[in-house]
Amino acid sequence: MMSQARLNANWEPLYRVGGAAALITAVLIPLQIIVFIAWPPPLEGSVIDWFRLFQDNWLLGLLSFDLLLIVDYVLLVPIVLALYVALRQISASLMAVATALYFVAIAAYFASNTAFEMLSLSEGYAAATTESQRAMYLAAGQAMLATF
Repeated sequence: MMSQARLNANWEPLYRVGGAAALITAVLIPLQIIVFIAWPPPLEGSVIDWFRLFQDNWLLGLLSFDLLLIVDYVLLVPIVLALYVALRQISASLMAVATALYFVAIAAYFASNTAFEMLSLSEGYAAATTESQRAMYLAAGQAMLATF
């Protein structure tokens, strides 16, 4: 049977990655706030305002649609795994449930985020040649804004 010290050493790379991910996340959250203050998104604007933002600066459009939060959620995977490994000794069953629920939350967030869909719709709207095509893109963009 392995000693406790050897078991902890086996998980050291995960702890390091989880710790680094936590530090990066701690930097990204204030960075997102700074981006929103410096370049406020058209939260009360129309779909055309959002399409214009994506066309003027696609990166700023994605940042306005929580691109950094998507990165945060990716970084939370090693953080949650490291927490599971560190705390499973206390209550393995509770940690398993908590970890599973957190991964469900991550999946739900990725499924509901519409940043890249909105970018694609803005490109389609810009390339549309008829009013019916533009109307279709506007309606789809409105649906994306409703879920945002």
